[in-house]
Amino acid sequence: MVLLGIAIEVPVTDRILGFAIALFIAANVRDSTPRRRLLTIAIAPFVAFATTTVAALLLDQRIAAAAVVPPMMFAIAWLGAKSPRYASLGIVGLIAYMIGLVTRQPPETLPVRLVVLLIAAGDAALIRLVLLPERPQAELERLRRALDAVIDRVLRQIAAAVEAGGWTSGARAEFRHDVYRVGEIVMLAQARVTAGQGGRWLQLLAIELATERTARVALQNVGTPVDRPALLARLRALLDRVEPP
Repeated sequence: MVLLGIAIEVPVTDRILGFAIALFIAANVRDSTPRRRLLTIAIAPFVAFATTTVAALLLDQRIAAAAVVPPMMFAIAWLGAKSPRYASLGIVGLIAYMIGLVTRQPPETLPVRLVVLLIAAGDAALIRLVLLPERPQAELERLRRALDAVIDRVLRQIAAAVEAGGWTSGARAEFRHDVYRVGEIVMLAQARVTAGQGGRWLQLLAIELATERTARVALQNVGTPVDRPALLARLRALLDRVEPP
C-alpha cells in the first residue's frame, strides 16, 4: 500500500479499508480445501467493492444507507448457514460497507479503492496459502499427541491418589488443572474436525465426557483399602492403552 501511495494518491481511509479487508479475509475464510479457499479470496475483493460502491452512492441518503444494513445482515446469516464461503464473503462485504459509511469517500475514489481491495486480497492469499498455510491433519495429529499426554497425566494422578489413599491439596489442584486442559484440547481438536467427520467429533466428545466423569468420581472417592488393588490394576490397564507422550 505504501508503494502504491508513491505512484498515485491513496487516501488514508482507503489504506484503513485495505488493512481491514485483508484482516477479515485472512481470519474468516474457512473453506475445506486450499483451492476453495483461493476461490473465496479471489471473489472477496469484488464483493467488498460492490458493497463499498453502494455505500458511496448512498452517502447523501442516510435513511436508505441505514435501511440496507438489516437485509444485508439477514442475507449473511441465511447464506452463511449454507456454506462457509457465503459466510466469509458476507462478513467481508458488511465490513467494507460499514467502513464506506464511516469514511464517507465519494464515488470518484472508487477506482483507487478497487486497486486497494485487490492488493488486500493478494496479501490475504499470500498469508493464508503460502506463508502460513493451514494443515488441519498435522494440527489434529499434534492435538492427538497432546490429548494422549494429558490423559496419561490424569490417569497417573488418579493412580497416585489411589495408592496414597487420598488427595493432597496440591495434587487436587494440579489434577483439576489437567482435567480442564483435556477440555481445552478437545475443543481445539473439534474446531479442526471438518463437517464430514462427525464420527471423529463424537469420539472427541466421548473422550472428554469420560475423562470428566472419571475425574469427578476420583476426587470424591479413591476406594477402600480392599478395593484399591483392583482399582490400580484397572488404571494400569488404561495407561497401557494410552500412547505415551
